[in-house]
Amino acid sequence: MLTRPGGHAVRSAEGTAELVATLGRIREFIAEEELEGRWFQHIRDEPPGNVTGDYKYVAGLIHEHLPGVPVLEATVTRELSGAVDIWCPTVDEYQRHRRFFEERREAGDRCWVYTCLTPTGPWVNRLIDMERLRQVYVGWGAVRFGTTGFLHWALNRYAADPFERSVVDHPAAPNTNNQLPAGDTHVLYPGRGEPWSSTRFEAHRIGLEDRELLCQLEERDPARCRRIVASVFRGYDDYETEVRAYRFAKRRLLEALDG
Repeated sequence: MLTRPGGHAVRSAEGTAELVATLGRIREFIAEEELEGRWFQHIRDEPPGNVTGDYKYVAGLIHEHLPGVPVLEATVTRELSGAVDIWCPTVDEYQRHRRFFEERREAGDRCWVYTCLTPTGPWVNRLIDMERLRQVYVGWGAVRFGTTGFLHWALNRYAADPFERSVVDHPAAPNTNNQLPAGDTHVLYPGRGEPWSSTRFEAHRIGLEDRELLCQLEERDPARCRRIVASVFRGYDDYETEVRAYRFAKRRLLEALDG
């Protein structure tokens, strides 16, 4: 069951009234800050199937009281079809359930992806002990699979001094051996008066810039674009790790656009 901060069930009269009032304040804030078209509304992170009824109820209120604001959720719970407008699974879940997400796109929904403490192993992610090409390939994966967004986790959610410690306790299980992997909590560092970037964040930026170039080529020559992408990236767990191979593909991309 979903509840409001005051403890009322969302489908109770009190819970509904609180939620509608909150949505009204959000609507006013969107208008005041001129955020129309740039606001996405989340309801509950990774909602399980047992809250489907409540979730759909809340999504209906959002669609009614925040017209034009899409519901964006990190989930693979199929029962939420019709309530979620932008699906955002982790890259491994997207690839495993790609047929479902293609069906949702055909129905008019959008698909993003994200990474967090998972997936690990061969999967693309932004953890410290992974090749920097994995972060670059976030952009190439967007072209390969047609996803339209990436949800950051996490930018600067420090649980300790990141210069001293990158592996920290999982907040749900402190003082155990269940720990978050190195870099899960951040891709930025606290600098002197300003944030400092990381090589992982810069690699991610390069990949997103590559995405823009690949999209340009896709408009001109879709087949050539697919060949260049496939030469280094075939899936979120199937890609080239040799920097020379990536640079050769990047050169082919630039030459195709220049030609």
